[in-house]
Amino acid sequence: MISEYRTSQWPADVELSDEPVSKSWQLAGITPLGALDQLAVLRSSSVGELLERTAQLTTEAVDLLPLQLPDGPA
Repeated sequence: MISEYRTSQWPADVELSDEPVSKSWQLAGITPLGALDQLAVLRSSSVGELLERTAQLTTEAVDLLPLQLPDGPA
């Protein structure tokens, strides 16, 4: 979805670890959020908190995407 509005650093098919805890941290690390939101996510003290923050901030970011201008020419 983000690719419609700006260039993504990570491909949609990026491979993540098969181990659930590692995969959770990797997913949080590549989530397309701003620097402060990314820091808030990665400062989580548990996997549950990490996933909750990632879901909340990602949902908020998706809601704001239509308000952003695309990176390149249309």
